[in-house]
Amino acid sequence: MKTRLLTYPSWGYQRESGDWRVHISGVASVSPLKFNRRQKMLIRVVGNMMKASDQELDSPIFTQRVSPFLAEGDPKQTIGVGVGDHEFVLKRKTRRNGHFRSWLPLPQELAQAAGITDLQHSGRSLPLSVWIEGQPETRLQTQVQLLPPYGVSVVSDIDDTIKLSSVEDKSKLLRNTFLNRYCCVEQMPELYRDWADLGAYFHYVSSSPWQLYGPLMEMKREQTLPLGTMHLRNFRIRDQLLKKFIIRRQGKRLAIRKLMKCYPNRDFLLIGDSGEKDPEIYLKITKRGKGQIKGLFIRDLPHKPMDAEIYAKIRRALSDAPLIRFRDGYDLEQKAGGLIAKLAAKANQRSQTAVS
Repeated sequence: MKTRLLTYPSWGYQRESGDWRVHISGVASVSPLKFNRRQKMLIRVVGNMMKASDQELDSPIFTQRVSPFLAEGDPKQTIGVGVGDHEFVLKRKTRRNGHFRSWLPLPQELAQAAGITDLQHSGRSLPLSVWIEGQPETRLQTQVQLLPPYGVSVVSDIDDTIKLSSVEDKSKLLRNTFLNRYCCVEQMPELYRDWADLGAYFHYVSSSPWQLYGPLMEMKREQTLPLGTMHLRNFRIRDQLLKKFIIRRQGKRLAIRKLMKCYPNRDFLLIGDSGEKDPEIYLKITKRGKGQIKGLFIRDLPHKPMDAEIYAKIRRALSDAPLIRFRDGYDLEQKAGGLIAKLAAKANQRSQTAVS
């Protein structure tokens, strides 16, 4: 068996000293050449839950999507990072599940040598190489998004906000996850591309497991969704047998709060859906960061519209910022109006004032 290294899209921010902090994350895992008896039993459990036929369980798409859930993490591995001609070692080794995440301090001179200079008005991508120490064959190339201190950050949920998932029905959710082609909510990719053209940056924060990173990135490429950081959750199928597959944990809220802390001068828009806990999570975030939240958009699902009491609480917490309920991208485009353009223009003015 061979160790596979995968890195996730992440970000970096500049300190007042001029130095940078770059967030590096990913997973080292070992995939079986063929499934053993226990893994086949787990596959059968998943198949029964989504009422799949034997033919569907033997399909390439199912095998491709379920394999990361059955892979074993490669723990206690040391991760090396290369920036230009300089090499670093992350302080934290891979955890028991093979995941790693760590902040890499990057001196300003090194960033400038890599071509990262003026970021007041637009972001840049920092090219990196990442590998497992002692295993040079695992080296891969990746990029980290370096965001300017001022600007618009769109925090978006994925399931039933961008991607049609049917979270309310576990059987449908599993079929949409493991068997069906990923489809987007109508006009959402087009709307996000328009916002990116206006200068918005995206942070995809979801309760989807990290094991779905590959299919989700494939969907992003097919739908040409804007680049952005990705924040998913840890999940072990062998421990949970999908009992908690759709439960949203506090990790989503903590990921958003971390982004807001790293970029205190950026304006944030929160986008989610009414199907699970997005309104409640966003309410807590809004209460703690009123000045940074410039709008909150919730896709109202027909089977479970947004609770009136939660709506009223969010409305009070947002003060003058818009709270919009929408059906699809067409509806959100009409209701959001020129909000992104206005926020981007204001952020540009603030940036120019800060420079001068």
